[in-house]
Amino acid sequence: MIRALHASDMDRVVSIWLDANLQAHSFIPSEYWKNNLEYVREALPLAEVHVYEDAQGVQGFIGLDGDH
Repeated sequence: MIRALHASDMDRVVSIWLDANLQAHSFIPSEYWKNNLEYVREALPLAEVHVYEDAQGVQGFIGLDGDH
């Protein structure tokens, strides 16, 4: 099911964000992504974010900020 982000989803969504960036950008030191976790945690509620959730929980998300 796709639905809007809930505050209770934040830890899982931030974890997905970190894992995805570590995999997709292995050429960037992992500390860069880890150092931006708090920024992401603050920015997500300001964007339009939807999550994909199945019986095991949130599996993915998409976020839009303005036209991006």
